[in-house]
Amino acid sequence: MANQKMDKLQLGKKDSQEVIIQFTQIASILRKYREMFLLNFVKFILSGSALLEAIIFYI
Repeated sequence: MANQKMDKLQLGKKDSQEVIIQFTQIASILRKYREMFLLNFVKFILSGSALLEAIIFYI
């Protein structure tokens, strides 16, 4: 009985370690692309506001 509990605990530990590893991988990927995301976001906002100005100007 105690052995089964230990096995379950170790399985849980392994799962949480894998989850942490996945999170750190995702975080590093996001860090890598964050600047690109920010640049594209700024471009998107600028093009959006330019589009808005064009629409307002057209009206």
